[in-house]
Amino acid sequence: SSKQGAAKGAAGAGDGQQQQQQQQQTERGAGLVYQDYNPLRLSQLSRAKELLDFPSFDDALDEFYSKIQGQRVQVAKLEAERSALSRLDRIKADQGARATALEKEAAASELRANLIEYNLDAVDAALDAVNAAIATGMDWRELEALIREERRAGNPVAGGIHSLQLDQNKITLLLSNLLDGEEEDEAALTRPATKVQVDLALSAYSNAAAHHAARKRQMAKQEKTLAAHTEALKAAEKKAALQLANLRNSATTAQVVRKAAWFERFHWFISSENYLVISGRDAQQNELIVKRYFRKEDVYVHAELHGASSTIIRNHDPSRPVPPLTLQQAGCACVCRSRAWDSKVVTSAWWVHHHQVSKTAPTGEYLPTGSFMVRGKKNFLPPQGLVMGFGFMFKLEESCIGHHAGERAVRGYDEDDEEEQQQQQQQQPPQGVGGRGPSEAASEASAAAEDGD
Repeated sequence: SSKQGAAKGAAGAGDGQQQQQQQQQTERGAGLVYQDYNPLRLSQLSRAKELLDFPSFDDALDEFYSKIQGQRVQVAKLEAERSALSRLDRIKADQGARATALEKEAAASELRANLIEYNLDAVDAALDAVNAAIATGMDWRELEALIREERRAGNPVAGGIHSLQLDQNKITLLLSNLLDGEEEDEAALTRPATKVQVDLALSAYSNAAAHHAARKRQMAKQEKTLAAHTEALKAAEKKAALQLANLRNSATTAQVVRKAAWFERFHWFISSENYLVISGRDAQQNELIVKRYFRKEDVYVHAELHGASSTIIRNHDPSRPVPPLTLQQAGCACVCRSRAWDSKVVTSAWWVHHHQVSKTAPTGEYLPTGSFMVRGKKNFLPPQGLVMGFGFMFKLEESCIGHHAGERAVRGYDEDDEEEQQQQQQQQPPQGVGGRGPSEAASEASAAAEDGD
């Protein structure tokens, strides 16, 4: 067997030595994943990352097929854990980036407000000059050309105007970021001016107040974002922890496949009174059900509808007839699996005994596959609504069977009445046939009762 490669089956010197070698190879491959196996060490396997040799080819096959499924599941679990953790990291990074962006916007708004307050006279002069030119009806392109000419001429007001956004009624100014305490700082003196957008309809103070208000809004939004980030992070961590717990608790070895019961190939259900009801999926299964699984104590259920399949109620207690509720449920299933379901036609099913169903057709007639001849009286059931459901099949542990005894008992059946009847039969005087005494007759009656249960 190979992990990331292949292995060679070789014969060992002795059983003890073979077991020791096999154990060593198993320990070597504990952290690896099997990929392939070969009886010989082929030349193309030299590129494999790891090769494991086993005493025999059978040992290599046993090791490969006993571990490969568990190893693949373990790798899938590790990848799922890595994916869950990476999703959590992405959420953290995304939320952190949003909070950082809002913090930067708030800091920029505060800087713009401080620069306007530091350059109040220059801002008011620029606003007045542009508003005055607009008031005269000057064309916007002519105004931009005028500002460029005045900038080249050395006009300080035009030099502080960077660009015009007259369609938004705003202009962008170049304001010095030389704040208090930085007059003698060479780095501050060489720092480039900052672009600040101002509203032409507001004064310098009003523009500064607007930027301060924007900073407050951004800080409040940042607080809300951080609060939402905390809640979202807690929910993501909880979900990731749950996924990791489910992954760690899941089975890492191959699961034993449940052996299907014989009746699962057909349509089937367990009635409310614990009777198995089966019906064919097609004509071949209808034929098979009647010929192989229809017993003398069972009941045959059918309906006069196209598509209605042969339905058998398996009577597990021949001493009692099939109860009415089970008959009605079997008839309902038979009708629902016919054309009545699509046509929404409410009709009745019927049932007969075993001796009334035959594969023998009348003289000169032929019965196709899945069809049968029913002789005698048909016992029609009350009309049932077209109602179907589904359920889950599960198996109880041995220790829990006693807690569920009698849950699917026959409706309307009184066990006390049967016990009283048995006691009366036991108390009757013996017939004296063959010289039997009272004790012998009572014991035989008790045995007969046990056989019928």
